[in-house]
Amino acid sequence: SSTLTFSCASDSRRIRSSLLSISSIMPVILPAISGCRREIAGKTLGVIGLGAIGAATTDAALALGMEVIGYDPTLSVEAALKLPGKRMTKVDELEALVPQCDYISLHAPYIPEVTHHMFSEKLIGMMKPDASILNFARGELVDAAALRKHYEGGATGTYVCDFPCDELWEHP
Repeated sequence: SSTLTFSCASDSRRIRSSLLSISSIMPVILPAISGCRREIAGKTLGVIGLGAIGAATTDAALALGMEVIGYDPTLSVEAALKLPGKRMTKVDELEALVPQCDYISLHAPYIPEVTHHMFSEKLIGMMKPDASILNFARGELVDAAALRKHYEGGATGTYVCDFPCDELWEHP
């Protein structure tokens, strides 16, 4: 069976891919992408897409002591009832979420005319310089060329995805 390994100077953990779930890997992924140089408790996670995976991500982040801001323009009543209510903040625009976040986790579907490059150059320009993006949805949600430009301009954040991204291969 395959394993997924995250390493940093003080910590190395292995998780069997068959057991991967958002709630089990969040404590490993966030410190790993931070290079083990900052605590995640008290940091802010933006969750884009609050369906089943986004809700699980929200729960895991809250359990780790993070602040959570969520965005989902098509949130169903059924999905909304599964969210932790007052323990998180929900916003109606991405522009209200992005500038506040240390981490941004994408869980939206790819719909060519709707979500293509929803994480645009404008939004990337609004990010904190050290903010990290976790994209476990679709590559087309993020304008990779704009993100590369952001990193080349001195931003120190990290882009994490579970698919190849040629434009960002040489960047964190």
